Amino acid sequence: MHHGHLVEVGDTLDIVTRPQHPYTQRLLSAVPVPDPDEQRKRRELRDAIIEEQHIVS
Repeated sequence: MHHGHLVEVGDTLDIVTRPQHPYTQRLLSAVPVPDPDEQRKRRELRDAIIEEQHIVS
């Protein structure tokens, strides 16, 4: 949910492995992981999504 609206509906595995909505993508990229290289990739993805959507953090 984002601002009270469902943004993605589907199987959990599909949503977690292939999120379609930018909000879901941002949420999943914010989840910490123990691998520093993977964490860096997630942060870069999140930053790219934020920049593309013109979101101020």
